[in-house]
Amino acid sequence: MKKVMIVDDEILVRIGIKSILNWEEHGYTIAAEAQNGAEALDKIKECRPDIILTDLMMEPVDGFELIKTCSREFPTVKFVVLSNYNDFDNVKKAMKLGVYDYIFKLTAKPEEILKIINELSASFDAEASSKEKKAAADTMDENGKKGEMKSRLVESLIHQTYSSEEKMLEELISLGMSVDFQQQYAVLYISINDYFSVDFKENFIEINLLKYAMENIIHEVISRNNNAEVFNYYNGDLITVINPKGKNSDYQYLCNILSEDFEAFSEYIRRYLGVGITASLGPFYSGISSFSSAIKTNLQTLSRKLAEGDNKLYIYTNTRPEIIKIKKYIVDNLDSNLNVSIAARYINMSESYFSHIFKKEVGMSFVDYINKVRISRAAELLENTSFQVNQIATQVGIDNANYFSVLFKKITGSSPYEFRNKIKEFK
Repeated sequence: MKKVMIVDDEILVRIGIKSILNWEEHGYTIAAEAQNGAEALDKIKECRPDIILTDLMMEPVDGFELIKTCSREFPTVKFVVLSNYNDFDNVKKAMKLGVYDYIFKLTAKPEEILKIINELSASFDAEASSKEKKAAADTMDENGKKGEMKSRLVESLIHQTYSSEEKMLEELISLGMSVDFQQQYAVLYISINDYFSVDFKENFIEINLLKYAMENIIHEVISRNNNAEVFNYYNGDLITVINPKGKNSDYQYLCNILSEDFEAFSEYIRRYLGVGITASLGPFYSGISSFSSAIKTNLQTLSRKLAEGDNKLYIYTNTRPEIIKIKKYIVDNLDSNLNVSIAARYINMSESYFSHIFKKEVGMSFVDYINKVRISRAAELLENTSFQVNQIATQVGIDNANYFSVLFKKITGSSPYEFRNKIKEFK
């Protein structure tokens, strides 16, 4: 198995490159990372990489010096430059020093990186030894089994199908979990936007590899500040269980840290993997018996995206009971005439006071919220039923089919017909 080192002064670039491929599956292992040439030279002596992916502009030792030193002391090491678009003059200088090739580190697709690495690898021995092949197969088999076990266990925790808490804890411990469910924990629930509309062939190699890369990126970022374990769940969903460290045990402080983490890993997932994500963060819980309730709370919090949009981290809040009540009323009566007057009367408020409270709590007007919920429900019907557009419009409480089409496109960016065709193409 070929050893790869990643050298870049941006930690998220290193995480992105490391997570963009299931390296072991293709016969490589990430042997080390370094944030500059000096650190790389120290680690090269220990891990002896075959291939180094390196940035050029770093301090105190840049990529040029790293390449020159390796050509003298470690002549078998091959280099690929991690470049920016405006860095071509430096790339040309590096090529003269014997660099094999370069990739644009912020936009490179996994297949592009793999192609270059495979071509470079071909300059080594034609085939890996049978021992290396067996090690790679064993590693992938072990990783796959652990992933399946984790998915099975998280489903059992959510649906409470385990025989006893003691046995469930034993199974979790046997997998070497990074988190302790008996201690205080929070759940970060992450969902791929428009999962069934994503063209995975265009954006990534395959869905399993996408989620594998997402797991790695999310785990790497969150684990810098807290103990975390990422579980694969249904479709485009991932569940991250977090034991806060130190001052992060203060919930507001944890919210601030995870908001920064979300900004970081969501940007790299979008940039490197080509998909957007939305997430919810629930309150603190403890004990595996509470996990099912934790997930329900997360899903309720995540449902805010129906009205407020994707690409956000939604944090649990103690919403006023009147607002919870009216939101449920809207869902239950979506095909009816819904207006401020009816809603205010339903929860015994004046219209003006209700409008003020609703916008303060939800972040948008009552009318805008209803429109977003209606269009979200319409999108589900377009995807999962064969009803005609005018029938769907009626089912979500809009009698005028033309107005429905205009509103649908305004909110989603596609007409109902375009949206349904995209779904059909995917399926």
